[in-house]
Amino acid sequence: MPTSQHIHAYRYRLEVESPLYIGDSKAKTLSPYSDYLHDDSGRYLLLLDHRKLETRLQENPQALQTYLQRIAQLSTPNEKGQPPFQLSTFIREELKCEPHSLSYRKLHNQGISPEKRQQLKPTIKTAGQPYLPGSSLKGAFRTAMLYHWLIDSPGGKGCMRKAIEQIERNYQQIEAFHKLEQKKKEEKYLPPEEYKRFMQLKNQQKQLKRDLRQYILSEEKLFGKTNDKHFPPDSQHLHISDSHQVDAARYLGAFPQERIRLAPRGEQASKQDEKAIPLPCEALLPGTPLQGQLSLRYGKIRSKALAYCQTGRPEDLLRVVRQFSLACINQEIQSLEQASQMPDPQKRDQLLHFYRELQRRSLQGDCFLRLGQGKTYFDNSLGLALLNFDQEEKGPGHQAFLKLRKVLFRTSLEAECFPVTRTVILNQQAQVQPPGWVSLHLQRV
Repeated sequence: MPTSQHIHAYRYRLEVESPLYIGDSKAKTLSPYSDYLHDDSGRYLLLLDHRKLETRLQENPQALQTYLQRIAQLSTPNEKGQPPFQLSTFIREELKCEPHSLSYRKLHNQGISPEKRQQLKPTIKTAGQPYLPGSSLKGAFRTAMLYHWLIDSPGGKGCMRKAIEQIERNYQQIEAFHKLEQKKKEEKYLPPEEYKRFMQLKNQQKQLKRDLRQYILSEEKLFGKTNDKHFPPDSQHLHISDSHQVDAARYLGAFPQERIRLAPRGEQASKQDEKAIPLPCEALLPGTPLQGQLSLRYGKIRSKALAYCQTGRPEDLLRVVRQFSLACINQEIQSLEQASQMPDPQKRDQLLHFYRELQRRSLQGDCFLRLGQGKTYFDNSLGLALLNFDQEEKGPGHQAFLKLRKVLFRTSLEAECFPVTRTVILNQQAQVQPPGWVSLHLQRV
């Protein structure tokens, strides 16, 4: 066990810049028919205490029967003239009490409409209070450290060049298969040699795509192998605690979400966007403070590319994080500026204003991270390293990214917008913001 002399300890402090939603896979979504309702003012959502509600229903068997009948009718067409089921009306008329008497918490309503009666996704909590899991923050740190290695270090640049070569090789084989496949469909026949090549390539397709998805720019190339018992990966020497709990009554809100497009829908676009409309969610409000502990076992880190972890200076870690987050911010600004045909230009302008402000503050020394759900491909992967690898415009790294994108996402080489959609959160003024941005501060302890 390392002594305290081998540990750099820091206190991290975050402030939420845009609504932060961390999903909880173990928690069920909240239903407007049993879990929450709007208060009379519409400013708050009341979360119902199920024990109080069940007690009231048990005291009134007729009300319970009515409730079950109305819930069963939700799955059938509404009878002509019958008003839609409203939980607040049912509580007042059948249970003879006010809805707030059956609630245990109020959430700040940031624009969820009572008419839509949507389910609500809860954020992660412990003992009923929201917090930030240390694993979420550590994942963001690891991505930033990998990006720094690939862009700035000789070993990382060498890894990038090999990755670019592998992307090109795999891409050529995948394209050769598609050409033979198309020829087979059109001509109903392939000569023996071509058919043999076609079958060889067909059997390789899954492996070729899996290699591009999982092993290009793998973090093991920087941190080490996770299954090495004698030399655990360097990332294991970075420990980040969960944040302290925050007061849900003060800092938690309920936000509508929306998926927007940066380009008009093409003729062949599927209807997945309509089917996958994001549900409203609980999220930490802008201005929410989060604090916790971060420690580094600096004597155990083997990679020379992680030398900045050894210094004990918070600014060295922040510099690495800032480099990646600023690259993400710049990429979003570029994507939005190119989206001249975006169906809703007002939302485009709101997003551009948000990102330009982050860019300005980042260039002045502030440090940001993006956490939780709603991130884009670039926030959550190392594809950005390919785009920013070249010294010249549209060099080998850029071309490799376009080919990787085509193979993994079936996006044409000529497409300007990628990804085409963004998930945004709306506030009370119906203004959009990209979820999950926080400012980061580190203090040595």
